[in-house]
Amino acid sequence: MKLNNTENVFKIAKIVNDYTFIITGGKEEGVQVNEKFEILQDGEFEVLDPDTQTPIGSYTLKKGFIYAHTIYDHFSICRTRTYDEKRETGLMATIGGSGSKIVSVHEKLDVTSEDITGGLTPDPVKVGDIVKKVTPSKSK
Repeated sequence: MKLNNTENVFKIAKIVNDYTFIITGGKEEGVQVNEKFEILQDGEFEVLDPDTQTPIGSYTLKKGFIYAHTIYDHFSICRTRTYDEKRETGLMATIGGSGSKIVSVHEKLDVTSEDITGGLTPDPVKVGDIVKKVTPSKSK
């Protein structure tokens, strides 16, 4: 993957589970809490004109987004977004009643299971994947 500005580009260093990731950028690299990063598939995919077979551009697949949660000097713990989900509770869930509650759930990303330590479909997220800052820092 060709990235001109490497200031905001880091890598996945560790996959804790399918919604928690450690990246190689931290406080010293300007990462701040709640900053958004996109996980990119390595490599670009070329698009050819169907008539002339001339390259007309290329694209990079995005695997998902993560957000800086806990910042250390040279690495950060990032998580996927959370969303509210309605879940049936207790006996009412078993018999089809209306007992329910709203819970916050982390979006899960497709990750390489061997890396978990604790078309247009991109490959699973894996250690070494590139992460690019989506929301630039206001101050370093």
